[in-house]
Amino acid sequence: KSKRAPFHYYSGGVGRFAQTKQWVWTQDPWPQKSADFLLHLLKNAE
Repeated sequence: KSKRAPFHYYSGGVGRFAQTKQWVWTQDPWPQKSADFLLHLLKNAE
């Protein structure tokens, strides 16, 4: 199961998510670069 990456600095414009309650802060994005890479990898595998 995927987890969100904790992201503390440069968090302007980042929403709040319930999945981040396991860390101290509540703002963090999904790791965009990693997600894009995995999507590209899966599309190539087809």
